[in-house]
Amino acid sequence: MLEEHERATQSGHEETTVGVFREIWLADCADRLAPRTVHSYRRILQLEALTPLLPMELHEVTARKLAPVISRVTAEHGRPSGLAAFRSLSAMFGLAERWGYIEMNPFRRMQAPSVPKREPTVPTPIVMERAMRVAAPEFASLLQFAICTGCRRGEIAGLRWSDIDTEKSSVTVRRSIDSTPGNGLPKETKTASTKVISLDEGTLAALAAHKARQADEGQNNAWVWSRDRDGVIPIRPDRISDLWADVRAQLPELEGVRFHDIRHATATWLIAAGMDPRTVADRLGHDDVKLTLSTYTAPVAASDRRAATIIGDLLAGARAGLSADVDDGERPGP
Repeated sequence: MLEEHERATQSGHEETTVGVFREIWLADCADRLAPRTVHSYRRILQLEALTPLLPMELHEVTARKLAPVISRVTAEHGRPSGLAAFRSLSAMFGLAERWGYIEMNPFRRMQAPSVPKREPTVPTPIVMERAMRVAAPEFASLLQFAICTGCRRGEIAGLRWSDIDTEKSSVTVRRSIDSTPGNGLPKETKTASTKVISLDEGTLAALAAHKARQADEGQNNAWVWSRDRDGVIPIRPDRISDLWADVRAQLPELEGVRFHDIRHATATWLIAAGMDPRTVADRLGHDDVKLTLSTYTAPVAASDRRAATIIGDLLAGARAGLSADVDDGERPGP
């Protein structure tokens, strides 16, 4: 697509259409961003509702012309898609402005569609235990691991047996599996970092039983969860979602619960049980504990209420002690 950019530069930017520059922008994104991100951009920009923009020359596009198009995307595909279209097109026109195709990005004059924050649907421990009981043994072990660690599905798919240290009861998360359709290759984790997470005895036992079921019992450093019993090819992240959908269909209590919500459950349970947010953030792979606290506000609020109760109980105890001293004829100290 650099050739398209050069031809556009030679012939004059005025004649470059939105459709032509879309491909130029996507090619530029492919050089800088993850394949999954580029795939999501392309999927959004190929929506039929955006078709009227494609033959228009870049300099002809105004906020007045864009507004009904974004509204149509929102109406036909929902607010999240409307916001995604707004952000994708805004980024595209931002590059057009920086490269001199247009004088100003028209999205500067527009307001992004509002999307209410989705509160995670957090299953209870009892519900997750039921989910593991109805799941096939291989997937039940995956669910046990997901609950214990709070790992993302790509990180789970990217585990090899060498990443699990049974002596130290821990797992080292080093890689993820790309969920872009047609890819499925190993890549860095979302935060481009490695994390070590402690494992409980129940999870270690589930992993050992799962390993014994593999054809070579994991001796050749196979993928922990694979498309076959040989562990040669890692399971795809979207396959994990499909298996979760099968389990969810069997339990009414799981209606609306995404696989990613298991990660939310891990954090919610830990914070609600009194675990310090820094430790929870480290297990989730959050560099900034503020992200953990802002994401999991419900358990934090519950912990805060318990903190208030503890302070109240301490003061009540001290008050009762002072009252007893006064009743015995002693004057309280300063």
